[in-house]
Amino acid sequence: MDISPDQLRHRFPELTRHMSRDQRLVLIEHLDPRTISANDRLIQDGESFDVMFFVWVGRLSIVLNFDQQDLIVGSVGPGAWVGEIAVMDPGLACATVVAAEESVVLALTTQAFALLEKNHPVIASLILQVFSKELALRLRASNQLLLDVLSQDENEQPVSLQKRDWIKQVGGHLTGTRG
Repeated sequence: MDISPDQLRHRFPELTRHMSRDQRLVLIEHLDPRTISANDRLIQDGESFDVMFFVWVGRLSIVLNFDQQDLIVGSVGPGAWVGEIAVMDPGLACATVVAAEESVVLALTTQAFALLEKNHPVIASLILQVFSKELALRLRASNQLLLDVLSQDENEQPVSLQKRDWIKQVGGHLTGTRG
């Protein structure tokens, strides 16, 4: 699959906004296009992973397991990405990512990103800036969701003590105030 620097800019405008054509070309050289069949798992919750995926075509579902049930908590399509934490801090996945339909993704491994950092630090820095902004937006949204769950009006069912404790734990992890 051949991707031009202009196609990359068009598909991922936020990611490539401050990159020159030559920088986008370098980034393309570090990406591995993969075709994923519907229902294939790209990332498994609780398993080690060291790759992130930029969605070129198709749709990926983000799935959390709660009370032994898989809950689809979101989906991403062309122009979005998942797994960016693996590039910054490889480790265990905190969600499962499944192809909702046949998809084409561009994989960026931690090894490929390390090469970018070493040989093209400006490109790596630009990518990390975009990821940082995205993660900040997600953190703010998560905090607001937690507050919405905790604040209830008199007509709603009260949140159980067990759920409040769980929400406090999640909030602590999100804000870095554990313990």
